[in-house]
Amino acid sequence: MEKPHERIALTYSSIFVPFYKLLKYLGVFPYSFEFHAVPENHAGRRPLSRVIYARTEIWAILHKIVIIFYTTNSIYQVFQLIWNLIFPSSDSSALLILATWSLASVLGLMVALKYWKDGDSIVKWMTDMNTLESDIYENYKSKGPTVSTIIQGHHAEYRRGIVSLISFVIIGSSAIAMRHFGDPNSPIFIYSVLPPHWALFGFSVAFHALVVAVELGFVIQFVMGILDFCRVVESCLTIISYRHDNNEEEKDAISSFSILLEMDEAAQYYKKLGKLIHDTNQLFGWMVATQLGGYSAMGCLVAFLPIYYWKASTTLTLSGYILLLVFMVFLFCRVFPNVGGLFDASKEFQLGWLRGVGYRRDALRVVGGEEGKYFKLVRLRLDTCVPFGIRCGRFFYIRTSTMLTFFSAMSTYLIIMLQFGNKFY
Repeated sequence: MEKPHERIALTYSSIFVPFYKLLKYLGVFPYSFEFHAVPENHAGRRPLSRVIYARTEIWAILHKIVIIFYTTNSIYQVFQLIWNLIFPSSDSSALLILATWSLASVLGLMVALKYWKDGDSIVKWMTDMNTLESDIYENYKSKGPTVSTIIQGHHAEYRRGIVSLISFVIIGSSAIAMRHFGDPNSPIFIYSVLPPHWALFGFSVAFHALVVAVELGFVIQFVMGILDFCRVVESCLTIISYRHDNNEEEKDAISSFSILLEMDEAAQYYKKLGKLIHDTNQLFGWMVATQLGGYSAMGCLVAFLPIYYWKASTTLTLSGYILLLVFMVFLFCRVFPNVGGLFDASKEFQLGWLRGVGYRRDALRVVGGEEGKYFKLVRLRLDTCVPFGIRCGRFFYIRTSTMLTFFSAMSTYLIIMLQFGNKFY
């Protein structure tokens, strides 16, 4: 039996366990958790030990029902799009709207099926991330206030995550409801194929609001998973980076050989983080590419529709468009800086240690014998610490500047479409 831990640092995943449980209760994914043993008088959250894909629990049945429900809606959306392309009965704006919702539905379904198919690999990845983070926290928590400060930041991120999930669900459900009331016979709604009746209309509104809530659950699970991972790795890089820059007395008091020991330990942890990044890109690289490309295309459509068809659209319909556009802009403004910041942080890790070693260059130059060999070994290990980050498929690393590319592409698209009207669809 595992001995109780008197004091163990809470990892990011430990703090976010209630968030994962909320996703489980919504049927998004059947998470289960194992925790480290704690004393009987322990108050607060328990330190997480392992994340499990609970295939046999009742929540797994709910998860299957939700996936079947969502798959049915995706098939309906795609069928309606194909049918209206072959037998056009609506104007171009209706086709663009149908294409937008079909694309959104398919993107959400891709995430759902990814977690369904690779659920065991994903929970293992989450466990590996939690284990390495816990190891770094335990090793460095007595070396300064950095670890406690980072954990406080994790609690703040948890609160923002809960607020974001609830806000996105409300915004998404409100947008689809406004669109439904504005144009109840639009082919994107099942009410368009049902007999006209107020009860069936209410059922259709509730059905599509639930679809949007489930879709946002799938997408937010994936997006938050990548964002959380990047925050964890970036916080670990902050902890293992050279930390004596702002204290000249401390730098002078620490021996050069102690600095080498710190740098060697940091370089080894960097390699472990790099391995975790490699596993992440292997597991999610192409999913990141499809989601990024799909939502970029969807963003262009959502930005174009209210501008070009504002005279022909009702107030409710326009409000739905605007809410969707605000949601997508906010999503991209959160994703690119946080995910792209990881690449910059990995570059800063090596530069920081190079500056730290450079400060003691004269002292290290005279080191000879075994210490001199150790210095060369550690310096070589630092040179092999190449920058890493989240890859978009096999194309490029996502960086902070990627956001500028996205908005440049969107603005260029809007200029072209508004100049040439509807000649391209």
